[in-house]
Amino acid sequence: MLLAMVEDSPDTFVARWKHLATDAILHARVEGSPLLEIDAGGAILQVLERTNPYLANPGNARVIINPTIRLREPDSDEPSLRVPHLGQVSGTATVQSHEGPIVVLDAGVPIVAALDPTATHDENLLQQGAFISFDASAPIHGFVVAPEHRRITEARAVDEAH
Repeated sequence: MLLAMVEDSPDTFVARWKHLATDAILHARVEGSPLLEIDAGGAILQVLERTNPYLANPGNARVIINPTIRLREPDSDEPSLRVPHLGQVSGTATVQSHEGPIVVLDAGVPIVAALDPTATHDENLLQQGAFISFDASAPIHGFVVAPEHRRITEARAVDEAH
């Protein structure tokens, strides 16, 4: 599957989409490996971590889940994530927004997905509020939001409130 170019850099992607990071549990991994297993939305996803230097510790974290997807008619009436095979994810979700090659989904957890540029997508499935199903193959990108990003964001929110 070809990947859609949706960012200038991992830092700009995180800056743009960190508000849609989901709570996840990071599992132990080989030190320095970009392959990361995360527990999010009740599914264990294998993601390619895009936030160097791959030092996120096991445990609770905030992660932006970024697969490249193909949309299809819904096959369920419940938001969900499923892992049909290692490194893949499928699910059902509500479209929250659509902006160029990016569609934001609520599958029980937020998904910031890139539309597969080789697929034809029914524009009706991309309308805000539409309920859809999707399939993604490896690699699923994952952007771990560093704790300092969260502290800066929280500090800004406090500053803006005053």
